[in-house]
Amino acid sequence: MQIFNWHELDDINRNRVLSRAAIEAGRVAESVKSVVDKVRYGGDAALRELSSTFDGYDGPLARVPGAKLKAAADALSPEMRKALDEAIAAITAFHRAQLPQGVRVETRPGVVCEQLWRPIERVGLYVPGGTAPYFSAVLMLAIPARLAGCRTRL
Repeated sequence: MQIFNWHELDDINRNRVLSRAAIEAGRVAESVKSVVDKVRYGGDAALRELSSTFDGYDGPLARVPGAKLKAAADALSPEMRKALDEAIAAITAFHRAQLPQGVRVETRPGVVCEQLWRPIERVGLYVPGGTAPYFSAVLMLAIPARLAGCRTRL
């Protein structure tokens, strides 16, 4: 992986660094469907295979018990807890401002048209573990899903 210092790049190299290959929407949907199908039909074995493919991780896959999560949270330094609380507040404020508002219009007497927003019931959050797991990825995925009203966040 090459690291670039933005302030040392000229305009041509800044554009080069920012450019990305175009991806066709159909290819993205096809790739996502392939992953979902693998997990749906292959279960944990498929998750292990995908984790190895995407993250290079071949270790155990298991849900962390609540007691371990609480112990880890209790072990945070006051500075880390403060930083996390500030990040949670900022991410929440940003995404709360984006929540869609429903529309209700009486187009003529007795005729009402509405646009309603309903959350997805279940959502899967992919948080890469790899060599540099970022807890910010969990926050930036889980907070919008919670605000949107998704009941199940895995």
